[in-house]
This record gives sequence, C-alpha cells and structure tokens, in this order.
Amino acid sequence: MFKSFYDPEVEKRGIVKGFEKGQNNAKEEIARNMISKGFNKEVIIELTGLSDEHIEKLIKERINWFLKNTKVYKGSFSFKSKTIRSKIHI
Repeated sequence: MFKSFYDPEVEKRGIVKGFEKGQNNAKEEIARNMISKGFNKEVIIELTGLSDEHIEKLIKERINWFLKNTKVYKGSFSFKSKTIRSKIHI
C-alpha cells in the first residue's frame, strides 16, 4: 500500500510564506522607487511599513549602485547603463 507524504497544512504554510515574501518584495520595490525619487526616509518608513534598518540598507544599495554606474568629471557626471547613456552638467 502506498502512503502519501502530501500534507495540506504544509502546503498552506508554504502558500502563506510565499505570499508574505511577495508582499515584502513589493514593499522593497516601492521603497527603492521612493528612494530614487528623493522621498524622505521617515515618509518611506511610514508608507511601506519597513524598518529603519531595512530602509538604510536599501539607501546604501542605491548609493553603491549610483557610485558604480557614474563617473564624475569637473562639475559634471556621466551616467552609464546598458540601456541609458547620458551626460548631465551640474
């Protein structure tokens, strides 16, 4: 006789865990967009519900990405990306 290892409770827990992870990913993406648009950290925390430490981590990621993808030349900077190439004078 075959014994099934299927447990509906385990499946429910997996679905709930996946749903929560998806919600957290959406909040992170919203926070990243808000950081890119220059929103205040307190506003981002209030609207997304993410912790101060989590927002700080996302801000540091954004700064590191920006520094990696830009070069500064005497009062101007050049932004390089696979899809965007522009030069902005300050």
